[in-house]
Amino acid sequence: MNPDPTHPPSSARFLAGLWTTVKLLVVVVICVLIAILMMSSTQATETPARATNGSITPGSAIKITGAIPTPPATPAAPQDVLIPGKLIYVKGGTIYMLHQYDLPVPLAVGREPSVSPDGTHLAYVAFTKNYQDLMVLNIQQRTSTKLLDNNLADPQNAGTGMTAAQPTWADDGKSIFFSWSYPGSPYYCGLTSGCALPAPWAERTDLTVTRCPVTGPCSIATARSLTQPYFESGGDYEPAPRLADPRYLVYAKWQYQQARDNTSRSLPRLQALDLTNNTEVALTDPLDNVSEPVWSPNGRYLAFVKTSGDLQSSSIWIMAFHPPGRIADYTHAHLLVSGTQLAGHPVFSPDGKYLAYLQQAADGHLHIFIARIHLGPNPHIDAPQMVKRPDIVDGDHLAWTQ
Repeated sequence: MNPDPTHPPSSARFLAGLWTTVKLLVVVVICVLIAILMMSSTQATETPARATNGSITPGSAIKITGAIPTPPATPAAPQDVLIPGKLIYVKGGTIYMLHQYDLPVPLAVGREPSVSPDGTHLAYVAFTKNYQDLMVLNIQQRTSTKLLDNNLADPQNAGTGMTAAQPTWADDGKSIFFSWSYPGSPYYCGLTSGCALPAPWAERTDLTVTRCPVTGPCSIATARSLTQPYFESGGDYEPAPRLADPRYLVYAKWQYQQARDNTSRSLPRLQALDLTNNTEVALTDPLDNVSEPVWSPNGRYLAFVKTSGDLQSSSIWIMAFHPPGRIADYTHAHLLVSGTQLAGHPVFSPDGKYLAYLQQAADGHLHIFIARIHLGPNPHIDAPQMVKRPDIVDGDHLAWTQ
């Protein structure tokens, strides 16, 4: 009798069930192994440590635990010019300082800043209605002291207030040069007779280049008058002691001239003064309207401003200086900034690699510009860049320190 194929014997059914169970167990084991491998991949990895001599040390490792930090986002490109060192300027009658990419920092209320050779102090002029005082600021402490008090000598006479202007530090930092209306012109009362006002209040319209010790206070007793301005010409301005050379001082002397347009006007020219023997040499043509002298840090070059006859434009030039000064150097001066617009108040960076200056921009206002400068036989500057942070600035002096 043949067996029924639809009903296999019990032994066959047992073997089939066992085979199915084994297959299920194999699948479960494989799944468990895969899960274990996936979990282990999220654990900390080990990286071979690099020996100090540059080779891999076998068996050593640096374990990195936790999540790997996300690298910081790359900062956006700076939106303004890098200022090497600290550039000082005036805006709205307040003195500000710029450093690298930082925002402007206010220092003091005043004008005509000049920084000390060590960069710790700032000389400036404090303006009032009838007189101007000379101040010295401790930059770190933000405290000012009065070096020269020009308050009214006669409280009832506003004309007795005196004027201080354009301070500049001596290279040793021990004294300050500036323009002062006292003693002023050599024709002031005391040297001549017939003064209508009591001495020393008469004929003080012309400013004289003066020197005072920084220890102060500065007064007629401690000040030393260095120049003799032409009577009622405007006076002597912008003293610039030669850097690294205490012997020479350059300044702008104003004198009435028959200008090239046949008008009579007071025009400035540059003078080199030998402080050891009080002799002077003219450095520029008296009809060329040259002013605002500034030295390169090595004292070999003198930058200056030349203003057009119609006073509608000014340009920045540079020339070599050979002691005791000679006008022949002026004939070989090089143009740095074109005179198609107003440009002025140049200043060198402390390392002599850059030149900053003011110039009238397309908006018709004065802005700060900075350019890389190349000195040598053919001085010139690279394409200038406008410093955007200050925006519009006053037509006032710039100063630069480390």
